[in-house]
Amino acid sequence: MKVGRNSPCPCGSGKKYKKCCLARDEEEKLASQSETNKIELEEEDDDEFAESDLEVYDEEQEKIWCEFKNKKLTDKLTHFSTLMNNAQVTGPDMAFKMVQEIYHETAEQEERLKFNEIVDKLSEKCPDIYGHDAPFYLNWYISNLQAEGQIDKITPKFIELSELAGEEPDIFDDTVERLLYYGHLTALAKGIPIAYNCMKDSNAITPYGLDEIALRASQIEVYDYLMANEFHQIDYSELYCRSSKYKESQNNEDKQIFQK
Repeated sequence: MKVGRNSPCPCGSGKKYKKCCLARDEEEKLASQSETNKIELEEEDDDEFAESDLEVYDEEQEKIWCEFKNKKLTDKLTHFSTLMNNAQVTGPDMAFKMVQEIYHETAEQEERLKFNEIVDKLSEKCPDIYGHDAPFYLNWYISNLQAEGQIDKITPKFIELSELAGEEPDIFDDTVERLLYYGHLTALAKGIPIAYNCMKDSNAITPYGLDEIALRASQIEVYDYLMANEFHQIDYSELYCRSSKYKESQNNEDKQIFQK
């Protein structure tokens, strides 16, 4: 059975197919094609997915992808920049494939900041295409900043991601986990309240998931306050006020703890 691009990935990751294994599957499909490398679209029997959810790979699109795929990293960067400058990026799905390719190769070759430059340019030159998959781009961008030790640049990017947390909560959660692991509490404390408010109005997260986010947000607020004050001269009323911003999803026992 053919998997729709926006359906859950068969690998069980929980992500959309187009954001997970689609690129790999397409590469395998291309490798098995004849010398003409033409992709034959299978007839879509499942009416569950609208025609607009399927990307039509015509000969020109295939040519663009194969030309890009076979280039060296430096040439890929130049080629993609040229496409952006000339407004020739052929839609968000093709752009995502190219940017994803660049991300993995720049990471392998220790050229991570070149990826970030590409994302900055995509945001400037093609804002609509950038916005289509911005949570994924920002997740990779922040990961590169951490790897390169550019900690001072993380906060504004995390705030931008926080404003989109309701669109891709799993991607946001992945970024939060990584920032927590490396102790970047300042960025987290700036972005978490924004993300929480966005997620409250999102249909992409369950009430239980929102409870989990509220608890984590409350903990981050507390940790950030304690670290900023070096655990001295603690104002428990202020501490409670910070935590109570998420009271809709917290147990009443929290107030009793802060009042002790």
